[in-house]
Amino acid sequence: MATGRSFKVIKRYSNRKLYDTSDSCYVTLDDIARMVMEGHELQVLDNASKKDLTAVTLAQIILEQERKKRRMPLHMLKAMVKKPGESIADFLRTEWGNRVQSLKESAERLLSPEGKGNESTKNFPVENQKRLDEKLLTLAEELMANSHVSAGDLAKWNARLDSLEKRIQALEASSMK
Repeated sequence: MATGRSFKVIKRYSNRKLYDTSDSCYVTLDDIARMVMEGHELQVLDNASKKDLTAVTLAQIILEQERKKRRMPLHMLKAMVKKPGESIADFLRTEWGNRVQSLKESAERLLSPEGKGNESTKNFPVENQKRLDEKLLTLAEELMANSHVSAGDLAKWNARLDSLEKRIQALEASSMK
């Protein structure tokens, strides 16, 4: 159970209505999303069969949130559909892990003393290189550790990675001159 939060059983009826047995009231998907965000542990059960519908209900909430806000990049959604048996955590490790590692290696290669950079990149302060490495490492660790990443976080990370890739490409381009 979550700290100081109650365990809730939500019954799903054949008419698709959701009933919170602890508060004795009908709830919506938005209510369930709010409960999860507040830290409540919950289980959604089919009232007739007693089958656990928690995962399906949470997936439906994610779908509804995505439909409303469109925060997850389309290519990510397509990749998830192409790999239906893969967990979100595995998906993030494979799709983002290689990208983050490649980005880190490019930055290290460009900023290393033996790198191909011009004078301004060769003399790039060590503190800035360390800071960039730390940021990339922190991003990668957060990405790998959080299997409960929201679509908004994914979009922010995607934008940040794109920004970092553009900066590295600009540095690489200036070093080729």
